[in-house]
Amino acid sequence: MLQKIRAKSTSLLPRILAGVICFVLAFFGFGAINLFAVGEPTVAEVNGEDITEQEYSQAIEREKNRLRELYGDYIDDTRLNDLVDRGLILDQLINTSLFLSHARDLDLVATRRAFLDVIENEPSFQQDNAFDQDLFEQVLQESGYSIQSLEQTLGRENLFLQPVRALESTSFKTSRESRDAATISHQTRNVSFLEYKDSEFLDAVDAINESESRTYYDMRPDEFYSEALYDFAYVELRREAFESEIEISEEDLANAYADTVAVEQSNAQRRARHILLKLEDGETAESARSRLNDIKRRVQTEGESFEDIAAEISEDIGTAVKGGDLGFAGRGAYVTEFENALWSLDVGELSEPVETTFGIHLIRLEEIEKVDVASFEDKRDELSSQLLIAQSQPLFDEAIERLDSLAFEMPTTLEPIHEQLGLDIGELDDVTTNSAEGIFQYGQVRTAFTTDDVLLNGYNSEVVLVGDDRAVVGRITDSVPPALQPFEEVMPSIETTIRNERARDLRIVAFTDALERAKSIGDLDLLASESNREWQRFSEVRDNDPNLPFGLAEQVFTVALTEGQERTIFEAILEQHVDTSYLVVVSGIEPGSYAELTEEDRGSLNSQLDTAFTNREVMSYIEALRSEGSWEYEIDLLTDGDG
Repeated sequence: MLQKIRAKSTSLLPRILAGVICFVLAFFGFGAINLFAVGEPTVAEVNGEDITEQEYSQAIEREKNRLRELYGDYIDDTRLNDLVDRGLILDQLINTSLFLSHARDLDLVATRRAFLDVIENEPSFQQDNAFDQDLFEQVLQESGYSIQSLEQTLGRENLFLQPVRALESTSFKTSRESRDAATISHQTRNVSFLEYKDSEFLDAVDAINESESRTYYDMRPDEFYSEALYDFAYVELRREAFESEIEISEEDLANAYADTVAVEQSNAQRRARHILLKLEDGETAESARSRLNDIKRRVQTEGESFEDIAAEISEDIGTAVKGGDLGFAGRGAYVTEFENALWSLDVGELSEPVETTFGIHLIRLEEIEKVDVASFEDKRDELSSQLLIAQSQPLFDEAIERLDSLAFEMPTTLEPIHEQLGLDIGELDDVTTNSAEGIFQYGQVRTAFTTDDVLLNGYNSEVVLVGDDRAVVGRITDSVPPALQPFEEVMPSIETTIRNERARDLRIVAFTDALERAKSIGDLDLLASESNREWQRFSEVRDNDPNLPFGLAEQVFTVALTEGQERTIFEAILEQHVDTSYLVVVSGIEPGSYAELTEEDRGSLNSQLDTAFTNREVMSYIEALRSEGSWEYEIDLLTDGDG
């Protein structure tokens, strides 16, 4: 059961939100909610509402996270920044704001019934094909959502979808459009190709003599300079060195254990009930507070049932049916005002009326989860380690300040640091600015040691923090400047380069000749046999055929045959194989037939057309909102940084 709950909770957000906002992400991007914050610097104004720098930055970070998930380790931060289209992200936020503004103008609302329908029909909340209240609460807890926050999120998305669904219902396709789409999307082609690789022509390249290599060397001297080499001296300050000065007493351990128990108990999950009055239909905050104060009095002095009153009047329908029971939840599950009030109560105590974004609440703490804390003996080693770190940290921080002062006051030597702080001077020799050995494995050390002040002026580096427990200062002791490498050392690599270049030239000549002959002769098999090659043939391929080299299908389905032409022949060079030319023959182009599609293929095709046509309508709708609405940028996108 628990395993099922974990599986369901991890998939909750993608499954519910992706289903609800399938169109929203396409046109409004990631982070299409949580707009209209106030009191912060702004990046755009839309119909009098501000889009803040924080929202913009969060949207950029979400896009970066999406790209990190997409590309993994194949993308670094520099490339990541280049890929993020900040202008597009800001436009998506503007589109979002325009959409919500127009939804309000149309008096659109996200109803409680719509929210309940989603909850009741969401598989993540079902057991044996029926809604399961306990599973619902457990999944919410695992996902970090409360009922209120989930309703707020889905309600916002519902506002997006109402105009989209209206456009979807008015969008239509004709049977002719389905047939035409099938003609193109299910078209097949016969494809054959020959490969011409540089490596095939290496044996035909004459031996490279020393004179040729020497000429290449003399003409391109910049290619043969070695990297500068540096020797560094450095000192390293470690926090653990101060632990020997610390004495942890039994009293210290006992106090630390008591604090740990108190914290864990304070963070224990709490079960609460509440009554919610929303500020709607003329209900003001003052009147809601007055009603809740009266309810509090009736419960405390007249013995009325909190549960019965909640079931009767609470406007949180999801919990009203259970007498306002919210179940168990930990810190972070509720909005701040609600959480602060709940965690200030004793079991059985009623709060004062609490105002949140959902309305005014009256809260009663029902139960605090019992927390099983490990015994003192089981926690002893962990507590001792924590105390050593905590008590040695001030000494470490003080020593860092002293290290920084000494490095600055006597900038051309490490000896005073060695003498006054007792730190040994280490050595790192024969490294380049790109080396990753020794302490140069840490990028922050490498950066600090290779500044102009260190390399050119001979000064000590700034103090470099490595993690939380190490500090390093270094200085240059010797260097070997870049030098032209002797011809004899680089001659083998020059010969290889020249051979590869000449093999490429031979490949280009041979391929150009083959391409011309292929276009003029009828027997293509003869062409292949003359060069001892073999055609690779693929019949009736589609534009997504995985058997073709990556990127080739796109070019194959780009070329067209003129009327009366049986085949077309062209050269293809793929980005990932720049050392290869492909002589490609395309023939036998057959249009797709809607009548011959399976029911599954027809359904898929029509679904794609429905989505495409709806997207077109939504785009037109967005363009109309942008032309009729009032909006403006408040930042210069040409000079914008990371948001």
